[in-house]
Amino acid sequence: MDHNWKRVAFNDTFIDPVVVANPLSYNGGDPAVLRIRNVDSRGFDIRVQEWDYLDGNHTTENASYIVMERGSYILEDGTKVEAGRFDTDTTGSFGWVDFSQTFNQVPVVTSTVSSFNEEDAVCSRLKNIDTTGFDFCMQEQEGNSQIHTTETISYIAWEPSSGTVDNLTFEVDKTDDVITHNLQTIVYNETFIATPVFLADMQTTDGGDTANLCWQNKDFYEIDIKITEEQSRDSEIYHTTEVVGYMVFAFIK
Repeated sequence: MDHNWKRVAFNDTFIDPVVVANPLSYNGGDPAVLRIRNVDSRGFDIRVQEWDYLDGNHTTENASYIVMERGSYILEDGTKVEAGRFDTDTTGSFGWVDFSQTFNQVPVVTSTVSSFNEEDAVCSRLKNIDTTGFDFCMQEQEGNSQIHTTETISYIAWEPSSGTVDNLTFEVDKTDDVITHNLQTIVYNETFIATPVFLADMQTTDGGDTANLCWQNKDFYEIDIKITEEQSRDSEIYHTTEVVGYMVFAFIK
């Protein structure tokens, strides 16, 4: 995909789908975010959006997505999973979001702004994740006043775990507090026999500058990730360490 809207069709028909897509690959040098709109039972629209101070044209990028029916689930091994959605205009400062269930251990959470009610570029940030919920806010570029209209936020929360479910090998885990603006490698613990779907999100907001994740060099065994800041207010792009949670999936052939 690039800066033009692209329709993604589901292979199945859903009743109340939650779509999460995050992060982008890093083929283009200009920092950008993913935007989603028009989620319905059969698919959604997606595109790359550069930050507002840039020209808006962007080369093709790749991203993985997960779609799940909205709700709470317990896998056969007892692992708890939740796919949820909420509306918020909280920007620049955080507001609390409750899970619909209490987890047995702190889950990995990945989130996506899944509406396009305002054209200004925006990303999502998380912190203080526990077994009952998390703090959330949107961030516009630093040069903007942190005001954004109400958007729909989709999230998936999944307890750290790995294994196989419904012919799908998966791994859900988090890094130590070590991920910065420099590329670092995450090595999978599971063995994948196909290039996997990879989703990730910062689980902390140790650095308050507007930022999101990107990735390069994904294969069966590992992936390189880093944090990218934008430069609407100043030229520095250094980011302190953050914890990154990730979810990796591949079908068994």
